[in-house]
Amino acid sequence: MLVIFYGLAIGMKLIDPLFPLFIKSLGATVLETNFVLAISQVLSASLMIPSGLISDRYGRKKIIIISIILAVFPPFLYTFTKNWRFLVPFSMLWTAAYALGESPRKAFVADHTTPENRTRVFSIMLLNMQVGGVVGPIIAGFLVDSFGWNYLFYLAMVVLVLCLVPAFFSMEIYKPTPKSPHKREQQTYEELKKTLTPFVLFFLFMLFIGAGTSTASSVIPFFITERFQLNMTEVGLFFALGGVATFVAPLIIGIIADKLGRKKTLAFIVLTVPMLYILFTLMNGYAPLLFVYALIRGFDSMVYPVSEAFVFDLASSSRRGLATAVRSTGLTIGRALGLIMGGSLWERFGPNIPFYASALIFVLSISLIIQLKEKR
Repeated sequence: MLVIFYGLAIGMKLIDPLFPLFIKSLGATVLETNFVLAISQVLSASLMIPSGLISDRYGRKKIIIISIILAVFPPFLYTFTKNWRFLVPFSMLWTAAYALGESPRKAFVADHTTPENRTRVFSIMLLNMQVGGVVGPIIAGFLVDSFGWNYLFYLAMVVLVLCLVPAFFSMEIYKPTPKSPHKREQQTYEELKKTLTPFVLFFLFMLFIGAGTSTASSVIPFFITERFQLNMTEVGLFFALGGVATFVAPLIIGIIADKLGRKKTLAFIVLTVPMLYILFTLMNGYAPLLFVYALIRGFDSMVYPVSEAFVFDLASSSRRGLATAVRSTGLTIGRALGLIMGGSLWERFGPNIPFYASALIFVLSISLIIQLKEKR
C-alpha cells in the first residue's frame, strides 16, 4: 500500500500543480479556471461517503483498484482538448477517480494501526503527497517547457498504470461482517446525537480547513507568474522547493500529537497559519516569498495526519471507511468553495485579498476545534 500511496501522489502531482496554468493556456480567466476545478471538487465530494460505506461493507481493495483504473483515462483525454470548456468532464473524472479510492486507501492503512501509533503511521504514509509535491512539479515544468503538455500527460498515465501492480498484490486484513437485515440496533435520540455530533463537528472543521487552504492556494500559480514572470520550469521549481518543508513537518507533528494530544496540536496549527498567509503578501523578493510559502506548506501538511488519526479515534473498525469519508468530504467541499472564493476575490479586489480571506477562515475554525473531544 505504501507503493500505491507514493505512486498515486507522483501521478497526481505531475498534473495538479500546473493544471490551472494549462486551463488558462486554453483561454480561461482565473475565475473560469477555478470554476473548472471547483466543479470537479464537488463531484469528488459526492463520492467520498458512498465509497467509504461501500468499502466498509465489501472491503477496501476492490474499490482501490477500480479508482486507479479510472484515473488512467483523464490524462489521455487531456491531450485532445483544445478548449478549456471541454476539460470540465475530463477534470471531473480525474478528481472522481481519486476521490473514489481515497477513503478505502486510508481505511486500509487504519486497519493496520493502533491508536498509539496511528498519527505517526499516517505521517509516514501521507509523506507521499510531499514526495509527489517535490518530484512532480520539477518534472512537469521541465516536460512542458521542453516538449509540451502532452508528454506530461503521457508520463502521468504510465505512473498510474504501474500503480495497479502493487494494488493487485496488496494484502487486505479487514473482513467485512455481513449485517442481518432482520437485526437493527435501536438508538435513542441521545445516543444518536452522541454518535453524530463529533462527525458533524469534524466535517465542518475540515470544510473550514479546505476553504482556508484553497482560497489562497488556488491563486498562487497566478500570483507568482504575474509577480516574477516565471516560465513553467521555474513555477514547478517554486512548488517543489516550497514542498521540502513538508517532508519533516508531518513526522515531527505526528510524534507531538501522539504525546500532547490531537486537539491541542490542531489548535496550534490553525492559529499559526493565518499569520503566514498575511506575511506571504508582504514579501517582495522571490527568495523571501519562497521561504514563507515553504512554511505555509509545512504547517498545512501537519493538519492532515493529525486530523486523520483524530477522526479514526472516533470510529469503530467497521466505520473507518465512513469516518475518513466524512473528513475528506468536508475537506473537498471546502476546497471547492475556496476555489470559487479565491478566483472571485482575485478578479474583484486584487491578488492580496484571497490570502487575507484564508487567514480569517483559519481563525474561525478554532471555534470548532474547541468543541471536539478526544477519545483515547
